[in-house]
Amino acid sequence: MKWVIWILAIFLLLTVSDGIFININSLPVVPSILLILCTTALILGDHLEAWLIMIVSGIFLDFASGLPDGIMLTSILLAALFVYVVVNWFLAKEFNIPILFLSVGLMTFLFIVFSLALVKIYSFLQPIEIDYSYILLNKLFWYIMINLILTYPIYLYFNLINRLAFRVSKR
Repeated sequence: MKWVIWILAIFLLLTVSDGIFININSLPVVPSILLILCTTALILGDHLEAWLIMIVSGIFLDFASGLPDGIMLTSILLAALFVYVVVNWFLAKEFNIPILFLSVGLMTFLFIVFSLALVKIYSFLQPIEIDYSYILLNKLFWYIMINLILTYPIYLYFNLINRLAFRVSKR
């Protein structure tokens, strides 16, 4: 039952991202709130829980992205692996908000870079037209900033869903 709650929570965030944020014309980019949830789970959650949340989020993003299957999932997992190593080997072991914000910024940067690299690799098989320099020079900053702005609300959402899943699993 715990995983049903997490899958519904992830689906709700995907719906908010693709249903609401995509229609706000004043935003320069659509925030990746599932990416923020994955980073929060990686920093705060149980290891198994965090990796399963990332896999489900990556699969949902693959379905919603329109890119070839596996690019979003692979990008999330590669970025998360790198962030996991940085946080656990080089940063403080106890949780604090600056580490979460640093992790979200790093995860967003790595996710975009890995996604573009995988699209470039895949474009050898099937041509895909993407302006890499425009994304890296003009959009990357906005992706990171908007994700950092939404980090604290997603952190609160993660805690809410985590408590709800814990209560349900105790029954």
